[in-house]
Amino acid sequence: MGAAIGAVGGAIIGALGFGGRKKAEDYDHKQVQPQIAQEMLSYQTGGGYMSVYSDLQSLDVTAEHTTKQWGPGAHSYYNDHIRTEIAQARGRLNQMERA
Repeated sequence: MGAAIGAVGGAIIGALGFGGRKKAEDYDHKQVQPQIAQEMLSYQTGGGYMSVYSDLQSLDVTAEHTTKQWGPGAHSYYNDHIRTEIAQARGRLNQMERA
């Protein structure tokens, strides 16, 4: 009986997207943050501003789309963390371009 209740509870938690939040966190650490760092390095080593800015915009769109597929927990992580990280990178890029 306890196993059945645990299975049902796990299914409900999964449906609510809590497992997706962990997937989004892993995606952020393994995909998004390294790509942000690569784009910033690209700019610092002579990459064009518009190219890097466009790549960051594309990363944002892709990350949002990807996390939406993983459920509300993952999309919440996107809103709380990934979107902010990309926005901060765009801000740093703009500061470097103005300087």
